Amino acid sequence: MKIEEFIDLLKNRKQVVFAISILFLTLTLAITFLQPLKHRATSRILLVQEAGLNSDAYSISRSNQFLTATLAEVIYSGSFLEQALSAGFNIETSYFSLDLNKRAKQWHKTVSSRALSDTGMIIINTYHPDKYQAEQINKAVVYTLISKHQQYHGLKDKISLIVLDKTTTSNWPVKPNIILNFLFGLAGGLILALAFIYVFPRAEINFWPRQKSREFSSGRVEKEYYIPKERSENSRPNFGEMGGKNNQEEYRPPEANFESGFSNEQEESSRNNDNNYEDISRGNIENVL
Repeated sequence: MKIEEFIDLLKNRKQVVFAISILFLTLTLAITFLQPLKHRATSRILLVQEAGLNSDAYSISRSNQFLTATLAEVIYSGSFLEQALSAGFNIETSYFSLDLNKRAKQWHKTVSSRALSDTGMIIINTYHPDKYQAEQINKAVVYTLISKHQQYHGLKDKISLIVLDKTTTSNWPVKPNIILNFLFGLAGGLILALAFIYVFPRAEINFWPRQKSREFSSGRVEKEYYIPKERSENSRPNFGEMGGKNNQEEYRPPEANFESGFSNEQEESSRNNDNNYEDISRGNIENVL
């Protein structure tokens, strides 16, 4: 399919593009708001290593990279979680499940640590629906890492940790990212709509079923019903003179008139009423004469 043909197809399928984009965006926002809104607390730590006489800058840089990556992963462990919860900070332990598997998953969603390459710095983020709890958990993680880091490497006193940035909390919830999810839903819905039209060029998606009706200026809607016309004996054509059965004029459809809303029984009743009316009128005329 050429680009010009695809553009013309998009112009004729505007409703399909709009429908798919809105549906995908609505689904994305629904998933976003079903998740609890969480605040973030952030802090930054620097790892300092004591340099020996035979040490060079490259080896120290490589050592700092290894140690910071190790300590950043240690924070996710179950033993570190227990030490942080018992560090003496005001943390609601009931927030975490008693089941070990669920407890580990909750801790992974609550804490995020990242080592900055070979700089020796570790960034620690904690997330919680309560702003105060996010701050307390972050402080507990920093305190535990500084006081217990020697348990996770063999260099003992040659390594020290320094707090570069104290714990700061966000004023507004940052997780989930509503603006980013909105843009993702909008772009994803548009891409999905374009792909759908390209694969199914004749598909139609309607929010409301189409109805055949006439709207008047007064706002009243009147459906189009079939109304039989008045006939007389002289107005009826002679089918034999018109060339046979093939040229016969069809006064009424043999099947139900779906546009008018009348069924076959109703059409038959209407014919009988017309015939009775003609017979009564003819009888009245004869009596007058």
